[in-house]
Amino acid sequence: MKLSKIIAAGICIAAIAVLPTAYAVDFDTEKAMESVFILHDDNVMGSAFAIGENVIITNAHVVDDLSEYRLLTNQSEERHRAFLIGKDNDIDIAVLGVEDMTFTPLPTADHNDMKPGDDVYALGSPKGSYFIVTKGVLSSKQQSIGGCDYIQSDAFIHGGSSGGPLVNGEGKVIGVNTFRATSTESVAFSLPIKKAVEFVNSLGLKTDENGNVIGRVDKSMEIATQPETSLPPESEESEHVVARPVITVEQIALTGVIIAVVAIIADVIVILALRRTNERLRLLMAQQRAKNTADTPDKKEE
Repeated sequence: MKLSKIIAAGICIAAIAVLPTAYAVDFDTEKAMESVFILHDDNVMGSAFAIGENVIITNAHVVDDLSEYRLLTNQSEERHRAFLIGKDNDIDIAVLGVEDMTFTPLPTADHNDMKPGDDVYALGSPKGSYFIVTKGVLSSKQQSIGGCDYIQSDAFIHGGSSGGPLVNGEGKVIGVNTFRATSTESVAFSLPIKKAVEFVNSLGLKTDENGNVIGRVDKSMEIATQPETSLPPESEESEHVVARPVITVEQIALTGVIIAVVAIIADVIVILALRRTNERLRLLMAQQRAKNTADTPDKKEE
């Protein structure tokens, strides 16, 4: 057998041996999913993940849309109540605690240590799906949008994926999945986890070298949230909580009456203005006819 054929055969054998691992995930996705949760009420659903023994993080816009915070795990159908520790709408991050559970927090990593083209994975529950992993690549390490820097990737993020983790090939969190481009489903943006950890620290929670919260939290750290169906809020509003105005039926009715009155007044003004304009036109036309009559010479009799 010629040497060239031997080399070619060797390359083919090597390629076949490498193929099964070339596309393999380098971390235990099922284990990672034990630290990812669905945060929901009766109408809205988002994702969240553990960053401490009983501390989870998600997007601020997820908790803003919820009337109460119910946590669903990937291991059981049991629902657990969470409480809000703090949130920042400017960077779209929220931190919650769950008293009656203990999690294995996901370690974090700096996305700046990666390069464009590296594999990334979005973990969460997109609309219509239940705890899934989607694979993509890191497109850009820094995209400035609205004064905030985001990680850009093409990992699938849709609906309920908001608040879930974006992890690297080792299963370490590099970002919090936040939103996708409205024009396409293949461009997604995630808040760098380092920015989220900075906010966690600003709440008085200490973190270790993995970016995980040290120790446990309890409800003494809870801040006021939207009223729950069964329990009233126990504390005053925090500076991180955005108060939502409540519009009543009476206010809507009064607004409608005011709009109707303004419309009627406007119609009357327009009608009066048109009448005045017509009267002036008739007067001018009468004056013009009188002038034309005065300027016409009388005919002499023959």
